[in-house]
Amino acid sequence: MILTDAGFNVLVIEDDFEDFILLQDYILEGFESPNIAQHHSLENALESISENVHVDIILLSISHSPDSNKKLQMAIDKLIHICPVIVLTDNAIWD
Repeated sequence: MILTDAGFNVLVIEDDFEDFILLQDYILEGFESPNIAQHHSLENALESISENVHVDIILLSISHSPDSNKKLQMAIDKLIHICPVIVLTDNAIWD
């Protein structure tokens, strides 16, 4: 399905360039002329969003250790009040 509205704003939080390219390709397959921004860290993304940058959806790729779960959950709690967040991970981080 192609979303025909131009100007769909996607924020991808991904620190691996090759993974970002894969995500970008998937986004471009499904949306017509999306605006895709990348941040390498959650902290940078939070700063960007706090600067009144409009985001329609966030793709958050994480590979954090279990020790950072609480911090990560707090950050996601902030983000979900702004727009939908899709968390991508290959780790079993949630208890």
